[in-house]
Amino acid sequence: MTFTEEIFRYLDDGSTTLVFPTENASRYHLAKYARTRHTSIAASRAMAFDIFARLFAPVHEQKPANKYHRLVFASDFLGSGKTGMSYLFRDEFKAYRQRFVRFISNVLVHLKDEGYSAIEDGRLRRDLDILAENYGIFLDRNGLFEPGWEKHSLEYRPGFSGQYVLVGYDADIPMQDLMDELGDVPNISFLVNQEPENAQFEHFFTQEAEIETLFNRLEELKVQGVSTDEIIISTPEPDTLASRLERKAQEYDTPLSFMQSLSLRETVPGRFLYALERCINEDLSFRSLENLLLNTALPFRDPELCRRLVDFMVGHNVRTGTLSFTSRDRLQLELNASGEKETGEFYAALKKGLSAVRSACDGETLVRDMHRIAGLLFGEAEFSASDPVDRDVYSFVFNELSTMGRTLSECRMQMKGIFSVFIAELEDMSYVPQVKRTGIKVYRYGQDHLIDVPYHFVIGLSDSNCNLTSSPMSFLEDHEISGR
Repeated sequence: MTFTEEIFRYLDDGSTTLVFPTENASRYHLAKYARTRHTSIAASRAMAFDIFARLFAPVHEQKPANKYHRLVFASDFLGSGKTGMSYLFRDEFKAYRQRFVRFISNVLVHLKDEGYSAIEDGRLRRDLDILAENYGIFLDRNGLFEPGWEKHSLEYRPGFSGQYVLVGYDADIPMQDLMDELGDVPNISFLVNQEPENAQFEHFFTQEAEIETLFNRLEELKVQGVSTDEIIISTPEPDTLASRLERKAQEYDTPLSFMQSLSLRETVPGRFLYALERCINEDLSFRSLENLLLNTALPFRDPELCRRLVDFMVGHNVRTGTLSFTSRDRLQLELNASGEKETGEFYAALKKGLSAVRSACDGETLVRDMHRIAGLLFGEAEFSASDPVDRDVYSFVFNELSTMGRTLSECRMQMKGIFSVFIAELEDMSYVPQVKRTGIKVYRYGQDHLIDVPYHFVIGLSDSNCNLTSSPMSFLEDHEISGR
């Protein structure tokens, strides 16, 4: 019996509820069941794991803390200069605290992890106690609770009944962690994805040979008339292999549809934000301005004006401008003396805008100043006339920025260097494009284990990139916690 047939067997049984790792997986299998069985099925017959896990969590009157609450706390606490910490941070580093904000904010979620007793360094234990105490005060003051500190228990769900099956349990660490907390529950069972009997394993000496073999096999299936819906490809390294796969796909005229999310750094709006950060960090150096103003992917309202400013710096041997309004700005002086009024005014406006972004301390001000810079460079339309993905990513980024701003307002706090903190947070953000594409779907390895198709190719596997691991106090190095 195939994995899909096992799922359908449970759905045929009206007394069982299936629990999938994600909402997308839940919807996918319900829709597939309805199409295959030519029938309807209640949406409640399947659910996402995060909803299921909440059945066994305490109910709070407070709101859950989010990543921006943690960032706000970390920035404010480290900026106090009175943390008393000596291992994870030292108060004499206060001037450089923005470099530590993301790290400390990520630590907060794990302060109640098992494994605390295995920490041998007294200074580290003391720092964690200090963080737990002060973060707890912050949470209470703002009517919040930390979801990462929650422990699940059947006590929170008295009289728990019904039959539930956790689908893909063998490859889902959160599911396994939940059952470790709950213990043995008779009415919760597991469905694991068995290895197909006809699975074939091949070893290749080079990546090029593996990709060439893959497309030869895909070509054979195309000749046989196999539909692209019956084939998927997955790899642990889709970002690394994407360009090679796309080139080979063009060579073989085999369309691919990458199902991965986009790293914001790799998108056009993301590169725009990182270019602004570079201009600020490098105080309007030539390289930073060149990187921003000569980026042909950006929708400049006047590309020629941008190029004139860069060419002016080259022609007059000006290596840098400055964001300071009190020190000598040779670039501005040279522009004023040259009579190039439009270029001079453009530089002055850009300098003023970037200076405002650098000094912003709250979300509302930062959003306003960011739109002013975008308006200066791109016009009132900003990204609205760009590629649909770029337009959606741009809106997504500003929605995130607005969320961060609202968090600051709710906590009645400000954050020095909020732009730099937000840009650092973008490192872990990704965006899932909503534009539908046709072709053979390419997944990140691990996101494919519940997809049952006749032809499934997995490439680029190695011992180092296909293991699932989890450990308490994951922010610590192995030498900092005994017994790991």
